[in-house]
Amino acid sequence: MRAHTNKPLLLKLGPDWLVAPVTVENATTVDVYLPALDGEGARWTYYWNKTEVRVPEEVPEGVPEGGSRGGQWLSVDVTKMGDFPLFQRTPPTWAPVVEVGVHAR
Repeated sequence: MRAHTNKPLLLKLGPDWLVAPVTVENATTVDVYLPALDGEGARWTYYWNKTEVRVPEEVPEGVPEGGSRGGQWLSVDVTKMGDFPLFQRTPPTWAPVVEVGVHAR
């Protein structure tokens, strides 16, 4: 069973994370729209297996007029409950977190 809607359902968490909810019970795949990214070499990486997805520059078929430049539709396997569609921008726009140690006296 495929979960698909005419409008892409996705949540962007800041500029670096994108998650697509699975809204159909017993779905095995979900169609996800990955918007274009600014920046040379920027791409989306599927978080669970680190597969990189380069997004084309042209506007893909099915995106409404005036939609974002570039972008790409993907069909994501969601048969494993824990492998919901979660993508991270690579390279991230934020600086890496520096771990600060706590020293006991």
